[in-house]
This record gives sequence, C-alpha cells and structure tokens, in this order.
Amino acid sequence: MTDNGPQQLRYTAGLRDKKGSACEGGTRVPFFLKYPAIMKESKDGETMTAQIDVLPTLSELCRVDLPKDRKIDGKSLVPLIKGEKVDWSDRALFTYWTRKYPEQYNSMAIQKSGYKLVRQADYNASIEDFELYNLKEDPYEQHNIVSKNKELSKSLKNELDTVYQELILSEDVFGNKFNHTSNVRNK
Repeated sequence: MTDNGPQQLRYTAGLRDKKGSACEGGTRVPFFLKYPAIMKESKDGETMTAQIDVLPTLSELCRVDLPKDRKIDGKSLVPLIKGEKVDWSDRALFTYWTRKYPEQYNSMAIQKSGYKLVRQADYNASIEDFELYNLKEDPYEQHNIVSKNKELSKSLKNELDTVYQELILSEDVFGNKFNHTSNVRNK
C-alpha cells in the first residue's frame, strides 16, 4: 500500500491528477494483502476501502481488541477477504489533501455508491462549482455530471459538510482541539 498518488508525473493508469489532488490519481493507491490462513487464492475486491480499514483488520486478525476510548472510523476487511457480504459496502469515504488546516472544499472529495463529488476551490462554492463523477462508468474522471445530477450532488455535499465539521471540531490524538480562527492548537 502507498500513502497517495505520485508527486511527479508518473504512471497512474490513466487516473486524473497526482499527489496534492483529491482526484483518483492523487488518492487511489494499490493495496495488496497476503494472508494464506484465510485466503487461499488471489482475488480482487469490489468494495471501496481505505487506509482507515487497516487497523481494524489487523486487530481482528491478531485477536486484539480495538481501543474503546476513541472512535475508530475504519472497518475490518476480514469479511471481504473471506468473500462475505458487509453492511457497510455503501459507506461514504471522505478525502482531502492539505499541508495545513483543512479549508472547506479546498481539495476535498467524498465517494459513495460509485459516485465521487470533488471540489478544489474555496469555501463558498455553489453546487455548480463542484464536480461529480460516476466512477463505475468514468473511472478517469473525464465527464463531470454535476449539472445532470443536482440532487445526488447536494446529498453528497451534505455528507461532505458533515464529515468536514466533525473533522475540524474533533480532538487530535493528544486531546487538543484545533482553534481554526487562529490556526493554533489549544489544550
């Protein structure tokens, strides 16, 4: 597994953009897992997963309880590895890219049900300023369909807004809250 797309122009299998972008070329990465005890042959997964799923997966495989004193966003991939159905296959996954405090809609995306809503500009964007892609039909993000799918776009934008608010209001791993008005950490 890698952490993001390539920083310079490199092979991205035709995916749009590179590191620093919320588009597929900047966020989609390979993930290979070998675990012969439960996986006898190679298979490709269809369910969208992310790095947040690695901890719950390792926890289940190693029979170690997850921490109870914090929210764990990821899901164990063990059922998928075993070929079982999961009730979270249609979950939304949020991505953003920044080297500073996340700014609303600046290089952010949310994916759900095969669709991806992307925004790479300022906070006061209208729905027409977003991009919507059907990744099943357009994995290279070439055809923005936001104008033809306003209700779906607005629904995904609402989910993106909810996740963004949760992100900026949450504590960091040390229990500090981020004061977004002054860009300093407060205890």
